[in-house]
Order: sequence, then structure tokens, then C-alpha cells
Amino acid sequence: MKHIRAILVTTGLFVVAGAMGTARAQDGISLYTGAIEATHFACNAVNVSSKPLKITISVIDMDGNALTVTPVTEFFPGTEVVGDFSTPPYPDDADAYCKFQVYGTGDRGDVRAILNAALLRTVPGTTISPILLSRVLEAR
Repeated sequence: MKHIRAILVTTGLFVVAGAMGTARAQDGISLYTGAIEATHFACNAVNVSSKPLKITISVIDMDGNALTVTPVTEFFPGTEVVGDFSTPPYPDDADAYCKFQVYGTGDRGDVRAILNAALLRTVPGTTISPILLSRVLEAR
């Protein structure tokens, strides 16, 4: 009889652990890029999983304020979602990073995400055309 109880308790623990893992997968994951100074921020995410996911993309400044937030968007396997922000008015710039909140998975490998930042500058006191610098940062 003790063996049957032990088997039932062990089985119950496996069921509970599996349910907790499923719940965590539904909670989702968050990915972040590094911060960078720019005049334009393009946060891009691609669903590389085999199932539809939901995502919210935010551009966040160094004080923790959201400069822009895309609404929750469902994106299917192989599709891309973009969240853009440009600092108004030119040539002001900001230090910011991208936050990707992905729902429907607990696996970071299901999404590829980057921040494509552009910095537009002019040389003060000259008539030189604006200089465009661009950099891509991967989300982790």
C-alpha cells in the first residue's frame, strides 16, 4: 500500500510540474536590446517558431519612460513586427533601448529581435549635408 501511495504522489508531482511549465510558457518572455543614442529607433522582431505568438514592442528611454508602445499584435510564423520611434524635432536625439514582450512561448529561441538605430547629424557651422550613422543591436 505504501508503494501505491508513493507512486500516486510522484505522479501528482509530475502533473503539477507540467502544469507549472505550461503556465510559464503562456506568461511569455521579455527580450531587451542594449541602449544607444539615436534620432530614430526601429525595433524589429521575427517569429521563427512554428506557432502564432503575440508581441508588444516598447522603445524605452534611460529614465524608464516608454517613448512609444505598439499594441499587442499577433504575428504568425515567419512574419515580422516593427515598432518605430523618431525623436522630434530633428536634430534632437535620445538614449533608448527596445523591449520585446512575447506571449505564447517560454522559449527565447522562438523570436529574433533587433534594434536598428540611426543617428542623423549635421556639422555645426558648415553647409555639409547631414551625416547618417546606423547601428544594429541584437536583443537578448
